[in-house]
Amino acid sequence: MMNQRFRNTLILTLFALLLSVCSGETTSSPKTPASPAGKHFVNTTEIASDPDLDAMARIMAGLEPASSAPEAWKTIAASAAFAAHKQQLGASFSRAEKSRLSIMKQWSAEELADVCKEANDLFYPFSGPDIMTAHAIFPCAKDYIMIGLEPAGIPPALGNMNEAVRARYFAAVRNSLGSILNYSFFRTNDMRDDFRGVLDGLTPILMVFLAREGNELVAARVATMLPDGTISERDPKKAPSAEERKAEATGVPGIRFYFKDVKDGRLKTVTYFSVDISDTGLANRAFFLETIGRTGTYTTYLKSASYLMHRDSFSKIRSFILDNSDHVIQDDSGMPLAFFPEAKWNRSFYGMYTQPIPLFASRYQPDLRAIYKDPVKNGVKKLPFGTGYNFKEGDSHLLVARKKK
Repeated sequence: MMNQRFRNTLILTLFALLLSVCSGETTSSPKTPASPAGKHFVNTTEIASDPDLDAMARIMAGLEPASSAPEAWKTIAASAAFAAHKQQLGASFSRAEKSRLSIMKQWSAEELADVCKEANDLFYPFSGPDIMTAHAIFPCAKDYIMIGLEPAGIPPALGNMNEAVRARYFAAVRNSLGSILNYSFFRTNDMRDDFRGVLDGLTPILMVFLAREGNELVAARVATMLPDGTISERDPKKAPSAEERKAEATGVPGIRFYFKDVKDGRLKTVTYFSVDISDTGLANRAFFLETIGRTGTYTTYLKSASYLMHRDSFSKIRSFILDNSDHVIQDDSGMPLAFFPEAKWNRSFYGMYTQPIPLFASRYQPDLRAIYKDPVKNGVKKLPFGTGYNFKEGDSHLLVARKKK
């Protein structure tokens, strides 16, 4: 009798426990740890899909919506404004894919195979919205962390725009992409204008790049890193509550996209934070790098970074990268070569380095030039694509630094 009563009690207890677990959120929570000392920055494995998000991203990217997309997006795809946008943007991306992106992907597969195998998350400060290059060169990353000064914004209400307004919006998208597709980098001054005007943040460009790379956008979240080291997420379609607005005002604002990768269908994320990462900007935000650093080690990518980390006023982010990266892939606008001593780093050089563009002439590095003056002795390899400020093939260069174990 006692055994039977004990079994019944145990069964009821387990059933109650199961109900309590099942009633919890399985997609995203309002406030979640960035990464509890785990391998990856984001630990969410499932999230509710927004059927409109991928269709809208494809439309903005000049691509036809999927056959399963809601009918409203197919109607937009039949419009004259979309037809013009599709033709013009498609031509620009085709040129970029042929001249640079496809070559980048092949180069990465051959030269960064070991980096890909480790599958670190990618840390990309001074990035602007350039997830296109990041995804092309580092396709094995699960989570992409990007940082810039430009506002993040939220996905636009594209479906609510009339034809004329939508045509202007498409034109703004194309205009903002001109420099990155033609020259491989965003111009800082142009971004200030582009992303504080019609586009209202760089979120639309992130969406365009993710869609053009063939990925499926699953969900968007306003992401705010809070001073306690957690990251709050909320649906951008919903207005924040008074409590959410108050909490977000204390943190670092951003946007996060969950997407299914075109290569293997894995759920991945790109999180962009809008924040000043100079020493002064980080003075009251020590939690920002501390939170990112909890994940473990990263692969860091630096391109067209305005030579900011050549200055002592950016020593904190420079030290963070050196301490928390297994690999650093950069052009000379990232960190001076002197910060990668051969005793600590295995260094591989690609392309050609002569001097910075005139705007940054004072950042010339004689020690880096000496490496490229004797390419045979120093094992310099060919770089088959243009990148960075010296964006023409034959003028560009990259350093791949692997930290010695």
